[in-house]
Amino acid sequence: MAISDLTILNGALVLVGLKKADSLAEDRKAWRVYEAIYEQARNEIFDLPHDWQFATARKKLRLIYQLTIDSVPTAVAWDAGATLTGASSGTTCIVISKVSNTVYLVTEPQDSAGDAADFTDGEIISDGTNSRDCGVGYPVIAEKTPDFGYDHQYRLPSGVRRVLNMVDEEDRDTEYEHREELYVDDADNEIDVLLTDEAEAFVKFLYLRTDVSTWPAWFARLVILNLAIYLCEPMKSKQVRQNQLERMYIEALDNAIKCNGMQSADVNSSNVNLDKGNTDVLNASSDEGINKNYIVQRE
Repeated sequence: MAISDLTILNGALVLVGLKKADSLAEDRKAWRVYEAIYEQARNEIFDLPHDWQFATARKKLRLIYQLTIDSVPTAVAWDAGATLTGASSGTTCIVISKVSNTVYLVTEPQDSAGDAADFTDGEIISDGTNSRDCGVGYPVIAEKTPDFGYDHQYRLPSGVRRVLNMVDEEDRDTEYEHREELYVDDADNEIDVLLTDEAEAFVKFLYLRTDVSTWPAWFARLVILNLAIYLCEPMKSKQVRQNQLERMYIEALDNAIKCNGMQSADVNSSNVNLDKGNTDVLNASSDEGINKNYIVQRE
């Protein structure tokens, strides 16, 4: 049976000695506490210093461009997330933020094949509902480069917890200089970006998978235990129970590190296993003191 939100809740309730819930709609103190702290307890496990294989993704990032039009779209200005399409060029881009009614930060414009493209001078640009029939000289589209320090800035997808590494197109080990940072546009919109001098950006990153049915059982157990520890104080559990849960958490984390290490292995062009199941990670987990440092420090 697939792991569900109710599975996570009931797992934590049982661990603190409370009655299981029949549904997520129950009006109980335990459920209200769960709602208040669940995301924090979950995100802390994703943010532990481990590259969880089931949540590792890769993507070619898109540069950030500034799109300027000569008048407000009809009937209303475009919103962040809107896909804009040029009527004659077929060029598309996605609105990242609205700086003003006529200035937008967008992803690098592309044609239908995914290659860099440009809009046609004076064409109609539309999000499918709101459009602007540009005059001569518009739209104006240009890369929005960082103010200083780096040559390019790329938009990071939503849900990225951290960038693991930047690689080349062949996924070879690289030492490209890059930096995760926050870009604040002139309208104070916040955009997560990756800064680099490279003209292309291929990255691997840890992604926040919110659908619990996609989690391995060993990862779900970590979240359940972390949530149960959080529940101890508001549900008036005895200190001895919390101490027991923290010991269980340490054991579960040790097991999770080992399971994660065996989940995926890199091979070279001759199909030779390069890391034997991430043995460096497995060996690190044998240090008896290491896991104690990963217990979340709670106020």
